[in-house]
Amino acid sequence: MSDDQDPIPERFQDDDEIIDFQARLLKRIKFDMSMLEMQKADLLDNARNNMNVTERTHLAVLRLMEAKGLGQLLEVVTGEWPEIMDTDVVSISMEGEDNVLPREATKGVFVIPPGTIDQMMGEGVNAALFPDPMARDLIYGPAAPMVQSDALVRLTQTGGAPAGLLAFGSGQAGTFQPGMGTDLIEFLGDALVRMLRLWLDLP
Repeated sequence: MSDDQDPIPERFQDDDEIIDFQARLLKRIKFDMSMLEMQKADLLDNARNNMNVTERTHLAVLRLMEAKGLGQLLEVVTGEWPEIMDTDVVSISMEGEDNVLPREATKGVFVIPPGTIDQMMGEGVNAALFPDPMARDLIYGPAAPMVQSDALVRLTQTGGAPAGLLAFGSGQAGTFQPGMGTDLIEFLGDALVRMLRLWLDLP
């Protein structure tokens, strides 16, 4: 008998027809306890990850609030947020007929044709996660080839301002998956909209 096999009580050792329910029950209890330990470890890992993402989100918003003007605001989002949020690229896109924000003027800020956001996300969708997106040249520019997964957040403006899009791009496929929570990235989008209203003097 191997060391890891449950011993059969002496009262059953001479009777091959008797099933040892005690041994089976003990084995089942050990299995259930092992599964509970694994579930506990997964819950702790998820809690730590959620706390980490929440802390990053708070820092991202604080940096947004510290911006001294529109130009610095855009630099925070496109230049600092990728590192803070542990992603590879963050961009802002605004729908419009004319290219009022040339790509070479503000890195990571793009003007896209009207209707583009609905085409990418679907009408009425505020946030969407894509594990393997199609080409995103319009919203990532030169960085598009590196984007293998992304999260898109609609920037809802008022006062006649154009529709906007906040995009988080990852160089690793599957980083963003449907079913993941979008509360925190939507919160970042809301914070950005409020700061844009402030610096653009919108209602």
